[in-house]
Amino acid sequence: MSLIQISESDSKNNKRKTIGIDLGTTNSLVAYIKNGKPEILEISNGKYMMPSIVSFNSSGDMVIGELALLNQYKDPLNTISSVKRLIGKDLSELNNYHCKLTNKNNLLEIHTDYGVFNPIQISSEILSTLKNIAKKTLGSNIFGAVITVPAYFDDSQRQATRDAANIAGINVLRLLNEPTAAAIAYGIEKNYEGLYAIYDLGGGTFDLSILRLSKGIFEVIATKGNTSLGGNDFDMNIVNNILQEYSIKEISITSKHEMLMLAKIARETLSKKDCFKFQFNINNIHIDKIIDNEWLENISQNLIKSTINYLKIALQESNLTIKDIKDIVMVGGATRMPIIYNNVKSFFSKSPLIDIDPDKVVALGAALQADLLSGNNNDQKWLLLDVSPLTLGIEVFGGLVEQIIPRNSKIPTFRSQEFTTFRDGQTSIEIHIVQGERELVENCRSLAKFKLDIPPMPAGIPRITVKFQIDADGILDVIAIEKFTKKECHISVKPSYGLSKKDISNILKDSIENKEMDLQKKSIVEAKNNLNKLIFSLSDKVLLENDLTQKQEIDKYIIFAKDILENSSSLEIIQDITKKLSNLAKNIFVSNFHNSIKNLNNNNID
Repeated sequence: MSLIQISESDSKNNKRKTIGIDLGTTNSLVAYIKNGKPEILEISNGKYMMPSIVSFNSSGDMVIGELALLNQYKDPLNTISSVKRLIGKDLSELNNYHCKLTNKNNLLEIHTDYGVFNPIQISSEILSTLKNIAKKTLGSNIFGAVITVPAYFDDSQRQATRDAANIAGINVLRLLNEPTAAAIAYGIEKNYEGLYAIYDLGGGTFDLSILRLSKGIFEVIATKGNTSLGGNDFDMNIVNNILQEYSIKEISITSKHEMLMLAKIARETLSKKDCFKFQFNINNIHIDKIIDNEWLENISQNLIKSTINYLKIALQESNLTIKDIKDIVMVGGATRMPIIYNNVKSFFSKSPLIDIDPDKVVALGAALQADLLSGNNNDQKWLLLDVSPLTLGIEVFGGLVEQIIPRNSKIPTFRSQEFTTFRDGQTSIEIHIVQGERELVENCRSLAKFKLDIPPMPAGIPRITVKFQIDADGILDVIAIEKFTKKECHISVKPSYGLSKKDISNILKDSIENKEMDLQKKSIVEAKNNLNKLIFSLSDKVLLENDLTQKQEIDKYIIFAKDILENSSSLEIIQDITKKLSNLAKNIFVSNFHNSIKNLNNNNID
């Protein structure tokens, strides 16, 4: 019998290969764990960032990354860039995009000479390329990935990102908010503790998060942001101001795109040098302008102030002051701009942290989280407590919103609430899930609707428990259960990507500006609901007694009340008729009760 040598397996070699992906608007990065430390994976030729760009070569084949970037100069109309700004959005929310855009089946479509694509497909091509590079470099299949998204990505954008990853064949371990990923990198690699503000300004998005780092616990206190604010907007400001200065009113899409690319080079150059010579020929006009940081800051005040305002609001909502913040972490390539760094420094009266490369910090944090979730890291554990960016609730009678999960709630989270019916004999209840900060459904964003069938019962008898659960990725599950029959209905909120909505960044602003008006409208709706209930109860049970005068008096008030419900929006008038009708009904019922007692006594005497 031959003997074979049996060796003990090396646990290090058996670790699952995981990656962290920073899927950026302008560039994307991949990080992995090497000897217990996160490292950025080289894409090619010593470069660690891959342009998030898709284009086509002369043969019509799709090219991605550096090759697509080169093609962007030759063929901008067939080059798809900044797709992160398109994902999960509707056509009405977008403007100034260089390719032709249309909507089909609630999904945005990008038109090129080589075909029509949606943002999910393009994102999946970028993700697939990153996965294949990682697979080749690491020499094995990738078990899973943590993919980062802006903290202010809504449910549509998160689900679209997850779908893109699934199409690319990536096992998504978690969608991780970009500021949180940066905090993990600093908390684990630098062992920092305390309250930190994460200022994340990328190519196309802005996030601001306040986190508490303490002994392996990463707790998100608040998050603000704008998914349509980034370095690209500074580039647009540069181009628009130069066009205005040279009185150029008409410009082709191709020339505009070329100027934007030159503006990007100018902005990035000003992060290292004092000035940049902007030269460009258009419409027989030669543009020759020296621009510096002072000029850039002057034309960008609206953008800079917008990010500082988000800082102020986040601090205010967290009941914190500037002095409570231990340090500020700068994330994203656009934070390299001196005008950004200096304004943040001035606001906090201290120098922000750039210990870890702002371009790389998100991917590094994602790699650490992926390693943890895969079960590889048994030596070091940490707890991540993120928050939901917007309030979630359901529609109740009168078009009001009943909040279930308030914004800035820690996630994962679970909340439930009990509801009942308004009318007798209802056989179904529609659960309408909405997202937003306003009091009325019409001012919030619709996420999903589903129906729960119930047996007919008198109004107020059924007991319907509605359960909301948000997972670690921010994806919502809703369950509705009727208590007596145990009937239930379940939905994972996977919204249609083309739902009409305003920028999430404006939702909070609108809620603040319209708070007083919303409360007034809510009071009117609630008053009408109360009057409606009173009319319904009286109409259904009007005076079993035979007092015709009383019945006529009640009927007269009911007709008047119905007219007010239909035609009046005066809270005072609605409350007044409700009070009169209620008092009249009360007096009549008391009178009838006494008459019943009197008749009962007379019968007993007889």
